[in-house]
Amino acid sequence: MKNRSLKFAFASLLMFGAGVVNAVICTWTGAASNNWNNASNWSCPNGPVTGDSLAFPDSASNKTMVHDQSLAVASISFDGASGGYTLAGLGSLTITGATAIVSKATTTNKNTLNLSGALKFGAPIATVDTSTGARGSLFLNGPIDLNGSTLKFVWDSSVPQAFVNGSISGAGGLSANGSGGDYGLTLAGDNSFTGPLTVAGGYVVLNHVNAAGAGG
Repeated sequence: MKNRSLKFAFASLLMFGAGVVNAVICTWTGAASNNWNNASNWSCPNGPVTGDSLAFPDSASNKTMVHDQSLAVASISFDGASGGYTLAGLGSLTITGATAIVSKATTTNKNTLNLSGALKFGAPIATVDTSTGARGSLFLNGPIDLNGSTLKFVWDSSVPQAFVNGSISGAGGLSANGSGGDYGLTLAGDNSFTGPLTVAGGYVVLNHVNAAGAGG
């Protein structure tokens, strides 16, 4: 019986290990063009694939980027203080990780996501972190499908600002947890998401009659 249990445990370990996939960090270089679909613009040999974590440093070229396909990634991180990134195009993007978007643009600098296709999330709680220690801005201008997630916005006492101008739909809710004496999140879209809007800290501005969604 003991031997049988050990065999079962070993087999389970093999099955578990075979299913573990470590996300690759794929870094934008912009060496060839502004097109996400050109592998020469990325540090990873074939460009980003499903499950990768995407990084966007200060040092890259062609920061006004175009994405016209569908892609599911673990996370997006705008790492540089100078910001200046814009992502537009006809494509859609699903972000599956718990730390979904990080934006480190400071002062008057900003990063912008403005896809025509939906920006979707996959984790039960998907965090958008704009903490920089020196303000900065993140703009989410395209349509957002919560896809069952709670989208959690966090910021620090320097009060960087996230502006969500796109419409937010789907099952799921929003959560704000920031600090400082100014607003860290502005919701300006005609939103229809069905979950609650919860403010645990900081200030949120509602700039549309339906900004708080169907549950607001």
